[in-house]
Amino acid sequence: MAINSLLPVLIVLAAAAVVLVLDVLPPRDSKSHLGGVALAGIIGALLSIVVRWGSEVRAFRDMILLDNYAMFFDLIICYAAALIVIVRTLALFELTFLTSGADSTTLVVALYYAAFAPGIRPSQQIDAMAVVYMATSLAMLLVALRFVNPTNMVVRVRR
Repeated sequence: MAINSLLPVLIVLAAAAVVLVLDVLPPRDSKSHLGGVALAGIIGALLSIVVRWGSEVRAFRDMILLDNYAMFFDLIICYAAALIVIVRTLALFELTFLTSGADSTTLVVALYYAAFAPGIRPSQQIDAMAVVYMATSLAMLLVALRFVNPTNMVVRVRR
């Protein structure tokens, strides 16, 4: 029962260990799967917190107390970590698809090719790719601006 009180922390630690091991293993040029593994661990921790909500767990001779107050802070920390992982994954997506090499095609290059390639191209193809890309970027920007005050990043607030 003592390990049960540490389950959310142990899930996050296990996910972090898996991410560290996967980071070392091949393929070394593509690490896009690491964000999904990290997010799965955070969601697992969130689910273990939600299942225990409303109960009080004591362990190690009352040195660890997992009540609603502690679980609330665990929820906030897991939510913030999940948001950071999602924003980082989106940033890697944008960096990957806005940077082109000799043997790769990015989303911007695909849009340009669809618009200006010879022959007849349906305009819906161009519109669909542009809308999906911009809607994803806009959604993440709105989520980020909802929780971050940009003026605090630029100007130090004195009170």
